[in-house]
Amino acid sequence: MCSFSLVFRNSFPVVTLYTNLGEEGVGMGVNETEVDTIITSHELLPKFKTILKSTPCVKQIIYFDNPLRRTNTSGFREDVRYVIIEAKS
Repeated sequence: MCSFSLVFRNSFPVVTLYTNLGEEGVGMGVNETEVDTIITSHELLPKFKTILKSTPCVKQIIYFDNPLRRTNTSGFREDVRYVIIEAKS
């Protein structure tokens, strides 16, 4: 919710894509909207390993970390910047 508040205050456009679209559907939505930044969760980040191969516009992924499990970003596109939002305990 904090991320939406930040982008709305700065007048950034927001596109919501649901994972029930499948990886191909999410990739198509990302390409159609030409987003360069994605905000997602630790749990959904692994889906982007495949999606990023077909979404050249993406330059940055911001994801919420899981304090109980380290998020593995190995094997992801190297030209994408990965930003972690750490959970406060």
